[in-house]
Amino acid sequence: MNNQRLKYNRQTPLQGQKVQMTIAELEALPHAVCKKCGFDNFIQTYKLKRVSPLLSTSGKTEVIPIQTFVCAVCHHQLTPKDMEDEINKPKSEVPDAAA
Repeated sequence: MNNQRLKYNRQTPLQGQKVQMTIAELEALPHAVCKKCGFDNFIQTYKLKRVSPLLSTSGKTEVIPIQTFVCAVCHHQLTPKDMEDEINKPKSEVPDAAA
């Protein structure tokens, strides 16, 4: 199963090519961990922002949904800064994927 290619259809911004990775390669990638409790599963949620009629293009009050993720245990919101911290974490702090 590790030799199978998993088609991950994310467009890269510069090349416009699809990224293909093996399951083992995907498992080796760093993943986000809740800063509050350390759990690594998140729930997709939405924040709803109300736009004033003065700012909206239609001239009417509008609601804009903004996708966010919260920890499945403690409901702490995952922020882009949290993801950036995980990616830039020194190798010594990254847990071993085999553990």
